Amino acid sequence: MATEQSEGEPLSVDLPPDLDAWLSEQATEQGLGREQLLQRLLEAARLALAADEEVGGVDELAARVDALESDLDEKVDDVRDRVIQVKKETDRKAPADHGHAELDRLDALEDEIAGLATTLSDLQADVEGLETEVEGNGEAVERVQGRVRQVAAAVVRIQRAAGDDDGDDARLEELRRVAVTRGFREANCAACGESVDIGLLSEATCPHCDAAFHDVTGRSGFFSTPSLVGEEGQ
Repeated sequence: MATEQSEGEPLSVDLPPDLDAWLSEQATEQGLGREQLLQRLLEAARLALAADEEVGGVDELAARVDALESDLDEKVDDVRDRVIQVKKETDRKAPADHGHAELDRLDALEDEIAGLATTLSDLQADVEGLETEVEGNGEAVERVQGRVRQVAAAVVRIQRAAGDDDGDDARLEELRRVAVTRGFREANCAACGESVDIGLLSEATCPHCDAAFHDVTGRSGFFSTPSLVGEEGQ
């Protein structure tokens, strides 16, 4: 048999008897000429090959997204470990004023925060690139963005921990000074009512309910007990 191409010379195709019979049968059932049906079959085959190529591109992109998610998991774990480390170091701090070692630790922490911020910017740039490359893969991109938001939140927690060190120490020192001046060591937490040993505090917060302390009211005596109060004196 022969089929006419849209351009160039006619293309001659010899089909096996069974395939030739099937082509004639299908053309009759669909009300088409043999050449017309053959053209449609070839077009369908071309589209199928193109679809396979697109699937390959999506698979490659999915692999890149998986790699990026794995990298983000490592960054989130690293930031979480640093937050825990900062909290432990804050709890262990002595009541004395900061020395050179404390200042060095804060400088090192600021460097770590700067490095994490740079990493976060790089990851955000990667996500933006993926969004531009494939808009249809929204679910995977959303997962990556969620991990980036986790990293950003952890960086903010570290920044707050570093920035609040001096303020917490100053409040704690003031509470201890007031207690010594007024001649007592223990006071009740105004928030939960529990007794608190001011000399054992590592930060200006209640060890029972985590309420922040900003001042001490009252004096120690037979009919009164000093209270550790919050910022508004309640």
